[in-house]
Order: sequence, then C-alpha cells, then structure tokens
Amino acid sequence: MSEKKPYQIKIEKQLINVTEEVYLTYYRMNRYERFVEEQDVMHKILYYSGLDTEKMNGEDMLYDKDAKSVEEIAIDHYIFRRLTEGIKELDETEQKIVELLFLENMTEREAAESCGLSQPAVHKCKNKILSKLRNHLNS
Repeated sequence: MSEKKPYQIKIEKQLINVTEEVYLTYYRMNRYERFVEEQDVMHKILYYSGLDTEKMNGEDMLYDKDAKSVEEIAIDHYIFRRLTEGIKELDETEQKIVELLFLENMTEREAAESCGLSQPAVHKCKNKILSKLRNHLNS
C-alpha cells in the first residue's frame, strides 16, 4: 500500500500540515487571485492603491464632484466674514430679527410676537436689513 502524501501549505515561511480539502481550496484560491491579476495586466487595469506613497493614499487622487474647490471655499469665507461685519453694524433690534428669522428659522409672525412688533413692521425691517447687508457686501 502506498501512503498518502501529506498536504502542506506555506504560511509565513512555515509549512503547515492540512487536509487535502484545505490544500486544494487554498491553491485554487491562490491560482484564482493570480488569474485575476493576469487579467488586470492584460486589460491594462490600474488600481489607485498602486499609486500609494508614504505621504499620500492613491485613492485620495479620486475626483470628488461634491467637494468644493479652493476658490469656492475662499469666496464662502470672504462672504461669511463680510456678512458678520455687516451684522455687527446693525442695531440691537435688527440683529435680533436676523437671529430669529435666519438662525432660528422663525416666521415673520413668530419673530414679531417675540420682539413685540407687528408682522408688517418685521417684514419692512427684514427688507431694510437685507438691503443694508447687500450694500455692505458690495462696498
């Protein structure tokens, strides 16, 4: 009788005894991985992970259509700074109306009740504030 050959796989430079089923599965999987890599080379497929360096991940090079450009970020920062300056120039009541309408998302009627004014007065004040802020942005 012939003895069965021991099945071994190499893991981290060490031979490990395994069953025939594990041995065959391991080498089928290994061969499939090589087949996929060969197909990628044949079809000239490039993975971003192949561009990894110590300083940058290759996937960081992917275009993000939702990301803001440096110019958009700079413009947003400029507008925010100018609006903040403009709001500081408003009187206390006007600042309160800005806070209620635009930060707390109140309606004109709710803001009017909170400030003790009529809704038409808040509406008129809001338009006046927006005009002042527009002029401040354009100056």
